[in-house]
Amino acid sequence: MGVWAFGFAAFWGYLSGCCVPAPDGVIERPMGAAMGLSVSNLFPVFGFGRLYFGAEFMQSLPAVLKTLSGLQTVVSLPLLFFLVLGLRQRFRLR
Repeated sequence: MGVWAFGFAAFWGYLSGCCVPAPDGVIERPMGAAMGLSVSNLFPVFGFGRLYFGAEFMQSLPAVLKTLSGLQTVVSLPLLFFLVLGLRQRFRLR
């Protein structure tokens, strides 16, 4: 939850600030776009990032936010593994 919240706060701060990237459809609701971008970084296996945020949007982000996106993706993979492992233990038949 903390990984998502930190990413959300960083993206929301950028998208609602004065230096707004070009895609108008995404920027109409900066809070929703920030939430979606943070979730798409945490669940890269589902492909939300490529579907809703194009390559031109990701290229227009500052280097700090690109690095944060990469760190969110790297940190999320072990967390997803532990989530699946916990669900397997919880619902395992004995």
